[in-house]
Amino acid sequence: LAHMERLGYTEEYLEEKSLISAKTIQRMRSNVKYDAKLPTVVAVCIGLQLNPILSEDMIKKAGYTFKIDEEHIIYRMLLNSHYQNSIHECNEVLISNQFKPLSREE
Repeated sequence: LAHMERLGYTEEYLEEKSLISAKTIQRMRSNVKYDAKLPTVVAVCIGLQLNPILSEDMIKKAGYTFKIDEEHIIYRMLLNSHYQNSIHECNEVLISNQFKPLSREE
């Protein structure tokens, strides 16, 4: 996650911003073959407040492409239009549409 270094984020700070555990973030950074779930990758993109083009690149590098289904459409909407919102606000959008949050709630 080169974006963390560019932004000066620690694993603990990204954990706060994404609600993804620092341990999982560490695994994503150190193990190229680590198989992160799509919601985890989306949560990290939101936590980093990545520009939509950079999020799209990260999603691709994680081995995912979006499907044409309601949940994936919401993920894309969050990454394109709500990427500057908090992970809590993004999770609320998912929950209000009867989908699981991207990451654990505090």
